[in-house]
Amino acid sequence: MSAPLRILVADDHAFLREALAVMIRDEGDMEVVAQAGDGDAAVARARELRPDVAIVDLTMPSGGIRTLKRIRAECPATRLLVLTMHDDPALLRSVLRAGGHGYVTKSAASRELIQAIRLVAAGRQYINVLFDQESTGATELEAAPDPAPPELSARELQVLVAVARGHTSKEIAEELQISSAAVDSYRLRLSRKIGARGRVDLVDYALRLGLLRSRDSDDA
Repeated sequence: MSAPLRILVADDHAFLREALAVMIRDEGDMEVVAQAGDGDAAVARARELRPDVAIVDLTMPSGGIRTLKRIRAECPATRLLVLTMHDDPALLRSVLRAGGHGYVTKSAASRELIQAIRLVAAGRQYINVLFDQESTGATELEAAPDPAPPELSARELQVLVAVARGHTSKEIAEELQISSAAVDSYRLRLSRKIGARGRVDLVDYALRLGLLRSRDSDDA
């Protein structure tokens, strides 16, 4: 049996910290090893305990983005999951550039947060935003938005959206029924076209094209 995931919860609202801790402790494969009410305390606890995942609020004292950068620099093995009330593409970009591995809004369901913790701990990235395709009745990876920007093919757009949402090449290949090598080729091609140097730039481009949107707007 593997050791439980060790979680640090950092938020300036004590009630929310306790609620998160109770929810996490109900999972048999997770434990909360520490809580922190501000960024300085979060960094100190992360440095001391080296948790697997640090859940960080962005608006707590000492600054959320600054806290992410400090934990990233001092505890590179700790995965960083942001939990925030702010549904803001610009803030998402800042989180990714600061080294964040996940971004979940506080309006998300508790099961989604648990899923995000597991995925981030497993080396994945998680962003609770969606590709808006309800009007077409298509699944997430089966159709590109219309109209498509002229510089990208429909397939490149499909790969762009999937990569921006944190899917692996294997998952994209299975959904699109192509090889993983083909997915990597599409990703390299579109990265060259838009001048992307990594996944953060791909997410930024997808946001600017309006290909990603929040789950909150999905429920509106």
